[in-house]
Amino acid sequence: LPSAGRYVIETSDGYDDARDPAPYALTARFVPTGDAAEPNNRFSQAAPLAFDAPTRAAILPQRDGDFFAVEVDHRGELKVVASGVPANLDIAIRLYDTNYAVVRDWASPSAPGQDTIFVADLPVPGRYVIEVRDGYDDARSVSPYLLTASFTPAEDATEPNDRFTTAVPLALGTGVATSILPQRDGDMFILDAAMGPLTVKATGVPPTVDVALRLYNTELAVVRDWAVPSQPGQDTILTADLPAAGRYYLEVRDSYDDGRSPSAFTVTATQP
Repeated sequence: LPSAGRYVIETSDGYDDARDPAPYALTARFVPTGDAAEPNNRFSQAAPLAFDAPTRAAILPQRDGDFFAVEVDHRGELKVVASGVPANLDIAIRLYDTNYAVVRDWASPSAPGQDTIFVADLPVPGRYVIEVRDGYDDARSVSPYLLTASFTPAEDATEPNDRFTTAVPLALGTGVATSILPQRDGDMFILDAAMGPLTVKATGVPPTVDVALRLYNTELAVVRDWAVPSQPGQDTILTADLPAAGRYYLEVRDSYDDGRSPSAFTVTATQP
């Protein structure tokens, strides 16, 4: 039964070719799914999903889909877990932004009945919509599963600064906390320096990121090309002899654009 309401049961002899005056017994039994979010099988009906609060949901009837909405005030990492899944369901999860664009496509388990763990990077604050279905829309269950969402904000105070035009100041001798999230994120900083040696360090780097540093002048010509560590999680040190006093741009990325982490590291620029 896809929704609450009144239903009518019809009984008849199978071929309408038999009859008997003896009565038969008719018994009805109903098992509710305990899915309090219904109706939420459309994008426009997405039910609010609170973080760190397990919510009961069910895939019923077959081809049912559930939509849930989360709100974040910072970019960061979203994790959604479907647990306690009935043995015949393989829960698939997909994420959209408010413009119906897919942020992270389907994630599903290796076998029915297993937990589904879905992780996505949220690039900007705002509202996001989670879609939950059976993996092939070929199964259903009156038994509920639990859906739990958690959010880890990225540790930074400089975003948005992923372009030259949005570069933020980096004062000499003062460390700035930043992070690489989402994947392929880059951070741009402006620093004013004197002629001579300059040292830039990225320290406290998360183990999933190998920070790469590059330095430009105001004409956006490369003064010092990429400095990278020998492996992820290590400090990165860039040194350059500045040909003149003035303003310079520092670009900070993961070296292959294949790492990311909501955890911050510190970028510090110094001169003797």
